[in-house]
Amino acid sequence: MRTIHALPFCLITLLAASSAYAIDRNADMIDAFKVDGASYRNSDYVGLRITGENKVADSSEQWALLAALAVGQLSLDAGPEMDAIEVGIGLKYYLTSLTSISGMGHYTWLEDVLDFEVGAFDLSLKQRLISASRPISPYFKVGTGIQFVDEGDSYKVLVLSVSAGCDVMMNESMAFVFEAGISESEDLDKGSDREDGFHLGIAMQYYWE
Repeated sequence: MRTIHALPFCLITLLAASSAYAIDRNADMIDAFKVDGASYRNSDYVGLRITGENKVADSSEQWALLAALAVGQLSLDAGPEMDAIEVGIGLKYYLTSLTSISGMGHYTWLEDVLDFEVGAFDLSLKQRLISASRPISPYFKVGTGIQFVDEGDSYKVLVLSVSAGCDVMMNESMAFVFEAGISESEDLDKGSDREDGFHLGIAMQYYWE
């Protein structure tokens, strides 16, 4: 059976964990449209992502529901291009107005000559340096995740990532979010070498009250 490196699957979780989430500026809901791009040793990815965050009622504005839908194309250096479709759902908790933690589950379908699927769960910590109510609000994020890959032969992949970004408010209800980061992944079952790479993203984000 054709073996595909763990890296393409790490990419899917990394980009999901890097989406710009925050119930900021006293919003009840935040929607974002994001363009993702990434380059790694053995693959490249480009995709579009729609994300949403909804404040949980009666939670003292500390909890929010997260959702994501993404489509993209993964190109392997030594193989064909693969279409990817991903759905995700999760929760976010605000420790303070500047600090939050998120947990998300994802399911991704990758279509090639052989179809295969990836289930994943990730955790991330986001720390803003300046309040989101300011015109410019930089932040950094660290994350980790585990993936369960099924391509006929099942195995697990560990992902570690670090990213930094900045929200730039255009008006009271819209912002652009710029983000860049790096990651490493390791196949926990097959013992393959870690592969590192980087990703870039830009999102147009809307705040609803």
